[in-house]
Amino acid sequence: YIEVEGTSGQKNTEYTLDYDKITPPENDPFAPNSNFTDAAPLGEGFHDAKLWGGESDFFEIQANTTDAIQVNLENAQPNDLALRVYNSDQEEIVGQSTCCSVPGPLTKKLPETGTYYIKAAGTSTQKTTEYTLDYDKITPTENDPFAPNSNFSSASLLTQRFTDAKLWGGESDFYRVVLTANETIEVNLENAQSNDLALRVY
Repeated sequence: YIEVEGTSGQKNTEYTLDYDKITPPENDPFAPNSNFTDAAPLGEGFHDAKLWGGESDFFEIQANTTDAIQVNLENAQPNDLALRVYNSDQEEIVGQSTCCSVPGPLTKKLPETGTYYIKAAGTSTQKTTEYTLDYDKITPTENDPFAPNSNFSSASLLTQRFTDAKLWGGESDFYRVVLTANETIEVNLENAQSNDLALRVY
């Protein structure tokens, strides 16, 4: 049902009602994909889509525990948007909502192998937004020369003094060194581009 109401008893108003039904083929190439069940399979790269008045677009990806992912919205107007990533249990693992800017990029080291979901949502029923979804899966060979080394069992052996590496979205890098009883070590982080870091020796 559609209701048009005059809220003032003192005014008479003529109007033209414009009604348009947007079917899935008129929406974007991924529709219908408005929930987890109908999530559209997504490959790496740039994908053009559209959000109609408060709609949510769901996408499905497959990844391994050794991978990280980076997701970003591009070419979108900053109109009440949300970008979120969920695990196979449909629990959010990283996300961002904005009212005056475009959310992203989101970067996350994946905790387990399996299915993950990406959700792009318009949070305002008054706005329709075209966007480009940029999805990139970072495999160990694309990470750094030491990956995968995200735990004690996969710790990489250090053989040189200076080691260049990279952390992707909450990732941990483990290294091991071999010492004799009378040796000590000094460890320091240099050329880091973030203050949200931790350095520990076990």
